[in-house]
Amino acid sequence: MNFGVDKDSSLIDTSVLPNDIFTRVDDDFFSIVKALAGDSVFNILRIQLINSARKLLSTPDVFAFFQIESEETDKIKAESCFKSKTGQYFVKPGIQTSLSYLIKLLNQKLKEELTLNENNETRDTFISNEFIDKHPLLKSLIRWYQQNDSENNNKANRYTESIKKFAICLYIFGGKQCYEFVRLNMPGSIPHLSTLGDLINKSNMTLTEAELKFDSLQKFQSGFGFCSEGTTSVIPKVEYDSSTNSFIGFTTPIVDGIS
Repeated sequence: MNFGVDKDSSLIDTSVLPNDIFTRVDDDFFSIVKALAGDSVFNILRIQLINSARKLLSTPDVFAFFQIESEETDKIKAESCFKSKTGQYFVKPGIQTSLSYLIKLLNQKLKEELTLNENNETRDTFISNEFIDKHPLLKSLIRWYQQNDSENNNKANRYTESIKKFAICLYIFGGKQCYEFVRLNMPGSIPHLSTLGDLINKSNMTLTEAELKFDSLQKFQSGFGFCSEGTTSVIPKVEYDSSTNSFIGFTTPIVDGIS
């Protein structure tokens, strides 16, 4: 009693099926079966507890239970089959056609959903140009990777001035933990902390005790001067500052009443 399913699905309109057909069970599923295949197919599926679309597609022969001699199946056999004089039961052609149509619909719907999921996964894998254009920082970062992602690039381990300035700003405003988080999650995008320290020291922007930077005030056209008042404390160790060739941490000498 097994029957084949026509592979030609060009005439199958899956719009008659609800989008949640593969999540429907019991009465929600059987209501669709009744509407599309009729009461006879509904009774055949219900008595076998085939209460979902996935169960139906997983059943190799829906009419195989007619071979069972049972009082429970006699009524359905009488409604759905022709009985020959030899005692054999043959499913009525209309019922076979209705069930075949329902299975074709479900198979086509399943194929469409799988294709849609694959397309969504492919779309999520790639970043569109429109998205990149909306995020200039991301666009610059991708360009940087493209320029440096080459084995023959002799400047692969060097950083442009804009990257150096960005790294210094990130460290100043975000702090050490923020800087390390970005550096570890985007390897090679910004310098190591030790390299960053050298960049800061060479930038002539470091502050040293008792040193007034009038040139910097003039450069940034600042009309305000800032100073801080400290207190003398116990110094656990002597620190040497190589940039000024002096020991730091001590109180400065008093000159004309100013320390």
